[in-house]
Amino acid sequence: MDFAVPLDLRSIFFVSGISSLLGAAFLFGMRPRDGALREAFGLFAVAVSMMAAGFVGLGAAGMPETVAGRVLSNVLVSGSSVLIWGACSRLADRPAKPMLMLVSLVVLAAALLPLSTQAGMQPLRHLLGSVWALGFLGLALRQLLAAPPRGDARAMRLATGTLVVFCLLLVIRIAALSVAGPTPPAELEHPGIAVGWFNLVFAMVPFAIAIAALAISNARLTAELARLAGTDDLTGLVSRRLLFERGEAMLARLPADGCLAVLMIDLDDFKRVNDAHGHAVGDEVLRHVARLLRESLREDSLIVRYGGDEFCALVPVASEAAAFVVGERLRIAMATSPYLQVDPPIMITASVGVSVHRHGSSLRERLVEADKRAYNAKAGGRNLVVGDRPML
Repeated sequence: MDFAVPLDLRSIFFVSGISSLLGAAFLFGMRPRDGALREAFGLFAVAVSMMAAGFVGLGAAGMPETVAGRVLSNVLVSGSSVLIWGACSRLADRPAKPMLMLVSLVVLAAALLPLSTQAGMQPLRHLLGSVWALGFLGLALRQLLAAPPRGDARAMRLATGTLVVFCLLLVIRIAALSVAGPTPPAELEHPGIAVGWFNLVFAMVPFAIAIAALAISNARLTAELARLAGTDDLTGLVSRRLLFERGEAMLARLPADGCLAVLMIDLDDFKRVNDAHGHAVGDEVLRHVARLLRESLREDSLIVRYGGDEFCALVPVASEAAAFVVGERLRIAMATSPYLQVDPPIMITASVGVSVHRHGSSLRERLVEADKRAYNAKAGGRNLVVGDRPML
């Protein structure tokens, strides 16, 4: 069986360059509207375009034989790594440093120019370009590994794997250039199996980078849509539709002897706020309450806007008594933190029902029980906590 690549090297690079240019155009057109991801996409698109144009130049008959052709092709292919580094920096929410990227490209071109005008300097020219690209790809990998998780872990692994493969190819190329020198002219038309397959895989790198970038965009878009679907638009708290999904996940992490306080928080006389000040002020009061809940409860609490002027919180606690204390502290925090943006300030109180979940009971049952206790707190005079201890 013949495993030889059925194309000459010029055709491989030319076809790959054309297809990668189409990929870069698609990548540029699919940029998000704003934010760091849009900047990253733009830099990836330019990087892929540079590599693709360099490959087209390598494949175009006659162009690489000129000094301009040699410099341009090498700068485009090797210099694309600078843009990849900038794109990965934006994925990690770090600045791309455009001036540094521009200076780096100018330095690369200045270093390659004398090597392109002298005979017999092709191995050193390719070696310099490969080492240069390897260095910036290493910086790009460092940025990817430092990027904060955003629901795109699988896509980020794909991008990291693509750059790792690119780096390995460059290491092999550097070793081959150091030991065997440049590809003999005869192998340009009839490459051996190893040379043919190596260059075929190498020529596919820009297209692979475009695919990895699109995968990251798709993963982040999906994560953002999921976040929006599970987030209350007004308060930024978790929406009711995710209460059971997130709550069951909290219960799964609960120690065998652990407790989970289930709090139902019902604002007192909230209709009066809307009637007296309008719904715009009422919305601001709800945002104010959401901030109080975040500040008053543990960071690992699940805080949910249950509906209207009702909120729910799931808080890990040590005991039933501790659950009641959490509810009482929350009640006091709200009663002593009026909304100050109107005159006179709007006093805020809440009726809080507290139930305690242990292993073996149902979250839904505890929510129903906490809701009943919040109703009892309202019936008992409002601004009260009703739990497993007597009503205060």
